[in-house]
Amino acid sequence: MFDLATIFTRERSKSLRSVSVSVKIGKRLSLAWTEIFKGRMAEDLSFGYYKKFALGIYSTNYCWINEIQAHKDIIIKRIEEVLDKKGIVKYLKVHHMPEGAPKKEIRKPNEAFLRLSFKEKIKKTNELKRLRGDRLCDTCKVVYTKKGRCVFCETGHL
Repeated sequence: MFDLATIFTRERSKSLRSVSVSVKIGKRLSLAWTEIFKGRMAEDLSFGYYKKFALGIYSTNYCWINEIQAHKDIIIKRIEEVLDKKGIVKYLKVHHMPEGAPKKEIRKPNEAFLRLSFKEKIKKTNELKRLRGDRLCDTCKVVYTKKGRCVFCETGHL
């Protein structure tokens, strides 16, 4: 059985790494949303997704869609300033979201959870999964899953 570091550094898991990086950047963008777009813009715009240098934004107002397209270079610069990293976002894709549609909630991470060590985080996550009703994988008996087999055993990584 391989540890997670080995699984994610293997040659055939490059797609997993790119997804992992996209998720991390997406979380950073969603947490800094009110700092990037201040005031009324932060209320009318919501974080949609981040994938391969493209930031997806949802707007309830068509006027913002046109404004964002017209000033995308300024917005990209602002994102680079707030995140203190260049080249994260190269494209902005703005989509209209109907007024009644639910907005994506921006969840702040639990400060106490962030201070835990990696092993303690795994133990805590496994305990939460167990309480939620998940069960150990039938094959490896290590990973909690909703199905019978975990993702790692199904793909042959463990």
